[in-house]
Amino acid sequence: MSAISPEILFRLDLVRHEIWRLLGAMPKRCDLQLELIESTQKSGVIIEKVRYQIEADQWVESYVGRPITIDRALPGVVALHQHGGNRFCGKGEIFDTTGPELRRGIHGWGFELVKRGYVVIAPDQCTMEDRRWSTLENSGDPSQETFEATARLALGSSYMAKLAFDSMRAVDALQARDDVDPARIGAIGTSGGGAQTFTLGLADARVTAMVISSGIASVGSHVRGAAAGGGMTLMPHWLEVGDKAAGIAAIAPRAALIGSGSEDYLFPTDGVYNTYFRGKQAYEQLECPDRLHLHLFSGTHLFTPDLRQYYYDWLDRHLKQQPIDHAEVWYMQANPIDATHYQAPRCAGPYRTQPMDQDPIVVRRIETKQLDIEQVRIIVDDTPVNPNRREVLEPYDEPSDYMRQMRSLVLETPWLDLSIAMSSESGGDTGKRPATIVLHRSVPPFIIGCDEPTGLAGDKRFAIAPALAAKDHVVASVELIGHGDRRNLKLLRRWPRGTDIQWMSPMMSFFETGTTMMARTLYEIDCVIDYLTARNDVDKHRVSVIGYGAGGLIALLAAVHQPRLAAAVCVGGLTTIKAAIEQKIVNNPWIYRPDMQLTGDIDDEVAAIEPRPLQLVLYERDVTAPPQGAQAIASALKKRFNEAERDDDLVVQQQPGSLDENPPPPDQLAQW
Repeated sequence: MSAISPEILFRLDLVRHEIWRLLGAMPKRCDLQLELIESTQKSGVIIEKVRYQIEADQWVESYVGRPITIDRALPGVVALHQHGGNRFCGKGEIFDTTGPELRRGIHGWGFELVKRGYVVIAPDQCTMEDRRWSTLENSGDPSQETFEATARLALGSSYMAKLAFDSMRAVDALQARDDVDPARIGAIGTSGGGAQTFTLGLADARVTAMVISSGIASVGSHVRGAAAGGGMTLMPHWLEVGDKAAGIAAIAPRAALIGSGSEDYLFPTDGVYNTYFRGKQAYEQLECPDRLHLHLFSGTHLFTPDLRQYYYDWLDRHLKQQPIDHAEVWYMQANPIDATHYQAPRCAGPYRTQPMDQDPIVVRRIETKQLDIEQVRIIVDDTPVNPNRREVLEPYDEPSDYMRQMRSLVLETPWLDLSIAMSSESGGDTGKRPATIVLHRSVPPFIIGCDEPTGLAGDKRFAIAPALAAKDHVVASVELIGHGDRRNLKLLRRWPRGTDIQWMSPMMSFFETGTTMMARTLYEIDCVIDYLTARNDVDKHRVSVIGYGAGGLIALLAAVHQPRLAAAVCVGGLTTIKAAIEQKIVNNPWIYRPDMQLTGDIDDEVAAIEPRPLQLVLYERDVTAPPQGAQAIASALKKRFNEAERDDDLVVQQQPGSLDENPPPPDQLAQW
């Protein structure tokens, strides 16, 4: 390493520490307090069940496999199980301790590693086996993982950081053993376990050899291929720091093998190639290109016996035959577990593009007894997309247009379709009139979108457009991301039962491209205001917004951030991030935003509103918006309006039951 340019070492170290910073705060290290629960012999291997403390008052049980006879300290391996849509099976996969009814396609591969001469630890990953919320009937339910991924971002950390930390504690447990050589630690996993091997390698320099099997591809390829990204490797600004290839560069000069199937749609091949070849540049600069290897095999999402033997040979090479000297791991700073000064607040940036200059297009017209409806298509994002893939491992502090281009592809289309409704009795009057933007509810299976407010579909109790049009309003019904015609058909065909993936996937992609789903939605509302105020029949000073459920929260924040809105009505959906986390709310992708809890909450955000007519309809029961959060928001607004001496402009109504049980009559809202 002495011949390597100091500038190369410095720049790679900057990448590494920027990734650590973006991972966010990790739990505080505590005493391990490693305990042996029981020891049994199976298939010629000693299996120990151990217990240790990962963070204060949080314990985990793991299996440790070792040869029956040990005459010297052996290399240690962290074996990380897959997910496979089965949360009942975690560590039990590795040493085959779960019953046949809970097995996945592979099991018992920990025995193979032990018989190759390793001490193997197999922990449960967070949300799996003994660490899941409950014995849910739906063993593949992703709710806990989604919550962990989004809530931790709001708290200034990430699920990725938590998983990395937990795996690092497994390394601590290995190094605490007399039969393990602490200088020779490896990691291996497939699918979700492969993703976690990558995460562990990023965070812990003690792991000098790793096998990332079917667990890594670029964020860009997931966006282009509509392959749903999960929370396991969710980190804000991944594209800004250089995508997953920057993570591979951060692992250098340690040994890493990437294994992937040629037909694995979960990890698109182009994204695997991009990650490998761009990450390889760092290994070439460090003059150790043979320590990064790509094994692309024919097939899908596989971890077959012959593949495993290939992977074990790789571990043998770098943990036994040519072990990497820790003196070569020249990282200039401590591990993130000790680098608390790197946990600076992040901020997911706003979603803003250049002003649109394309003319709106009327796609179709519908006439009902009460309404004349036009489906109008407006362009909201004309970012030119370069079809070329990234080739250069660019420094993280020299951002290119790639991040903005990928962000524009998250929703596939550059346009937004609106349902513009007016009274069928208007008689062609072109005088200036008020306009109201309507944001619909978010209700599984998310098939109904902007047609509900117009009464063309959905629950007629929420069809407010006729009542508004009768009062001479131009009504613009906006379809929320992942609803109605904005559902991603590619995702639906791959996961037909996972309807919530329609908003989960773009939500996570927006985080990784440096923004949020709320920021994108507020931007779309800005574009709708631009469209309405450009119409000859709209009074630009009388544009308001009404939202139901999730749309209620969006409507309120639109009023906070967009002074052109003259008034707002928020019917349900209001809560704070603090309340959502306390109640473990999952199905509200607009609530969680990175680092919100570091600097305040939604009640602090709305306190900055410029007072104007505002009505809140709060419910004593709200499945996705805990009432205590709504009360905090209402209190903050009351204080703000009182300070501005505009108390009369704020109306807060408390309703019994829930929004679905007790929606306000449309005529009542229109009258207000």
